[in-house]
Amino acid sequence: MLKPKSMEKIFIYGTKDNSKAIIAELYSLGALHIIEHRKTEGLDIGTPHDTAALCSSALVQLRSIASFLKVNLNEGVKQIQGGLKSRVRIIEQIHSRVMAINSKKQINEGELRKLEQDRRTATIAKEFGISNKLLQGTKHLEMFLGQIKNNNGKNGLHEHLDKITKRYEMKKLEQHSTILVYVDKTKTEEVANLLSRYAFQPLNVRDLVSAVSTESFLKQLESAEKRLQKENQGLDKEAEGLKKEYSGFLVESERLFKEEIERAQAPLKFAETKYSFAVQGFIPTDRYDEVRRKLAAKFKGIYIQDIEIGHDESVPIKLQNPKISSPFEFLMRLYTLPNYKELDPTSIMFITFPMLFGFMVGDWGYGLLLLALFLVLRGKIKAGRQLFDIMIAASISTMIFGFIFGEFFGFEQLLGHHLPTLLVRSDTENINTILMISLIIGVIHINFGLLLGFINEFHHHGFWHAFIAKISWMILQAGALLILLKFNLAGGIIMALAAILLVIGEGVRGIIELPSIFGNILSYARLMALILAGVQMAVIINKFAVQFWSSGSIGGIIAGVCLLVFGHIINIALSVMGPFLHSLRLHYVEFFSKFYTGGGKEYRPFGTKE
Repeated sequence: MLKPKSMEKIFIYGTKDNSKAIIAELYSLGALHIIEHRKTEGLDIGTPHDTAALCSSALVQLRSIASFLKVNLNEGVKQIQGGLKSRVRIIEQIHSRVMAINSKKQINEGELRKLEQDRRTATIAKEFGISNKLLQGTKHLEMFLGQIKNNNGKNGLHEHLDKITKRYEMKKLEQHSTILVYVDKTKTEEVANLLSRYAFQPLNVRDLVSAVSTESFLKQLESAEKRLQKENQGLDKEAEGLKKEYSGFLVESERLFKEEIERAQAPLKFAETKYSFAVQGFIPTDRYDEVRRKLAAKFKGIYIQDIEIGHDESVPIKLQNPKISSPFEFLMRLYTLPNYKELDPTSIMFITFPMLFGFMVGDWGYGLLLLALFLVLRGKIKAGRQLFDIMIAASISTMIFGFIFGEFFGFEQLLGHHLPTLLVRSDTENINTILMISLIIGVIHINFGLLLGFINEFHHHGFWHAFIAKISWMILQAGALLILLKFNLAGGIIMALAAILLVIGEGVRGIIELPSIFGNILSYARLMALILAGVQMAVIINKFAVQFWSSGSIGGIIAGVCLLVFGHIINIALSVMGPFLHSLRLHYVEFFSKFYTGGGKEYRPFGTKE
């Protein structure tokens, strides 16, 4: 529970002709964490199996199909029979059908956009009252029909046209930012240059000109639009049919292709010669004999060797914590995993993190509300379940401390009765008491960390090194305590002895770090600060709310209720963020620094998604 899972190192050697079968067996066992081979002068890197390229190509097509058909590839489905190559052929056939549907839909959408533009042009021409014959132009007049995007310039257009020619006519449709200009053909170029300064965009009237009439043209557009929409509905129906028929097949095939690619590319992590391959890695001790036995029984000519794990070797970490404390592994991954030869503090944090959080919030009304909130969120957001489990434990701790402090949403009375209490936090006379409790918690927490550090050092370097590295800090604190109790001589001698031991163990660095232990303890004073901030804000909210209520007016009652609700919502939000972050800091900085190195890499066995 306080140590990562025990690991064994293994070396596997075999011939290339059965490498594929051995890889498949290792994949199905799901126990070997492969150590990736780096190319050396004598041993090359292995080459992937030929199915890697086949499956990679099929996987790209499959995901393209799934994206178009809106198939959720994370859905679980029952096992579907079918070999690898037959699946690839089916994927290619589906892909061809999907691409044909998609291509036709894109063409139709393009045509529908053009129809919409033509409809708009015809509507504008109709509003201007332009006949189809007039759209064809006349011998002496040039027509300009289009949009002006530079709206700021429209008011001055008449003035500029007057300077070019008096023989013109202009109409405007403000609704469409559209103008219609007839001008003498001899001035066509000059007018075109002028309109370009107003960001003039001509409307395409070519199709409208060829129509019998604007009304008939609009009817043609409507008919064409209905035909295309009907065609698109048929394409959508065909796509829906493909989704219904093949969604399970696609989900299962994606899983199989990914597994096959992982198996086919496994040799890239192996060492290889012309006729043989070799791989080494780590297997949990409780599965080591099983893996060896199955490989030896199934394959002839395979060589399996135990390898001693080096003292400073990087060994993958598989945490093993009880189900109740395993959610707190989330906080360890947020920081760093333990290395293989040190203690795993997950189960310790299961106790200490909620305790510090609950101590800082300490209101059973807040705790009850937070508990309900996190229970609901846990059921709705699966991805955050570990975090919500942590906060559920913290909420329960908050309720427990709320009963100790006798607080319910900052009130010390409920329905006219005083709540039972062991310590009234809102009483300013108890500030020193709360500060002393906070510092005592710090002393206990830090010295527990030093004790864990002693255990780590004892296993790695022996008793003497563990003593001067960790117990010396405890002796230093004992000396300081004696001085506080007025035993100055004895305290001074003990502190001097502790300083000498630290210098022996850590050299000059030990002297420099002497004040750090007291700084770490004083850091726990933040518990008192957050306690007082939270409770005083709750008291102030309640005080002002009661004053509003005492006015007796409806407005005062409504204002009091609003203040009470929104004020406590804000205070609860602050009471979650502050204690959560500060509790993390006290663990990561003050507590972990006494025993924890971290830097472990997670155990990821070949063939599983762990």
